[in-house]
Amino acid sequence: MIIERPSLKDQILNILRKKIIMGDIKPGEVIVESEIARNFGVSRGPVHDALIVLENEGFLSRAENGSIFVTKITKEDVFEIYSLRSAVEGLAAKIAVTRFNDEDIKYLDKCLMDIAELKNDDGVTAVPNTMEIHRFVMGKAQHKRAYELWKNLNLHIKMFALVSMSHDRVEDTFVKHSELVEALKTKNESIAEQAMKTHIMGAWEIVNPYIKENL
Repeated sequence: MIIERPSLKDQILNILRKKIIMGDIKPGEVIVESEIARNFGVSRGPVHDALIVLENEGFLSRAENGSIFVTKITKEDVFEIYSLRSAVEGLAAKIAVTRFNDEDIKYLDKCLMDIAELKNDDGVTAVPNTMEIHRFVMGKAQHKRAYELWKNLNLHIKMFALVSMSHDRVEDTFVKHSELVEALKTKNESIAEQAMKTHIMGAWEIVNPYIKENL
């Protein structure tokens, strides 16, 4: 098995993301590309690329004058996003399970196995795999307006998923998503809806304590 070393950009990205999540870089703090490059002892290229990713993830925002700063997020923002996401994905799960076939079940199991294979990695590495389960359920529901609303929330959903997973182990994430998938596999509408809502609000409980000062 070949283990690839993270690129310089990814190393800088992971360090900056962790500093933002842990509050070492404060909400509203202006990010200066040249200063970061100097602190890391690298050229501005990989720093620039890392900042673009953080902006796309929602951790950074850009002012009208072009300056970049750490996004300000309140606890109220987080609750509103998670509670809305819980309602939208709960509805989607309720509809989706009535349309599941054997291939869909196999795909959900594959998603779980993909998470399991990351058991020795940092929790953040599992975010794309966990998000895929939610994306699949949303798509399977075939509810256009719910899906559009979910897509509009997606930037914040991914950002908070990264926060949540930075404080969770892959093994714990695997268990939580296994419980969710097992509920979906029952194809029972009320069980699936409640399991999805409980799963999402459980993630909110993990993220919430870290929002007070850090985002």
